Amino acid sequence: MLTSAAGDIGFKLHKILNGSIIVLALLTVLEGAALTEWSAMATIFMTLGANAVAEAFSRGLADEIASKRRVTFSKATDLLRSSLIVVTPGIVPAVAFIAVSAGWLPLGKAFVGACWFLVFVLFAAGYIACTVGGGKVWRGLLYGAAISTFGLGIVALRLMTV
Repeated sequence: MLTSAAGDIGFKLHKILNGSIIVLALLTVLEGAALTEWSAMATIFMTLGANAVAEAFSRGLADEIASKRRVTFSKATDLLRSSLIVVTPGIVPAVAFIAVSAGWLPLGKAFVGACWFLVFVLFAAGYIACTVGGGKVWRGLLYGAAISTFGLGIVALRLMTV
């Protein structure tokens, strides 16, 4: 049985992995579109926000079904607050797009840098997920490599379409 702290860390890692994959997929699609850095950033944060609301709603609905009573406003707010961590991976491209807007970075390099950083985030989250559960270092590296492979696949698709 997971402790409350381990369960909380596991849920946060789940949402960060989820958000990273969503952002990588969006970066792949948005780079080919004729968007400004601001509209790309808005698209990313709106998508991540919608994901957080959907996650909170589905968890609340599951709680209602399991307990056969309505979720309180307080509980719904807590569910939404915990689900909003999915927005965290959107900070990476936001910083890159702000650098584009300030003229410090070309838009293409912002997309590339954000993609590779998110692949690293996937690796780190996989590694941490294993070590929090008490796994050995080599197993954490294996988990990180396995999870980041999905990000690498998205980056590879992006490179094939550019």
